[in-house]
Amino acid sequence: MKSRLKHLLKEASLEEMKEALFFLLSQIYALLDEKEQQTFFLEMFKGEEGKVPSMVYY
Repeated sequence: MKSRLKHLLKEASLEEMKEALFFLLSQIYALLDEKEQQTFFLEMFKGEEGKVPSMVYY
C-alpha cells in the first residue's frame, strides 16, 4: 500500500475508516464473480466452506 494512503488511514477517525472500508469492500466485491465473492466473504470472517460465520448474525 502506498505510504500516503497508509498515512491518511492512520490519521483518519473511526467513522472515516469505516467509510473507506465499506467503499473498498463494495469495489472489491463488484470485481469478483459469485464463487470468488463467497471465498472472499469466508476469508474475511474466517468461516468454513458451507458454513456462515457466526458474526454475520450480529
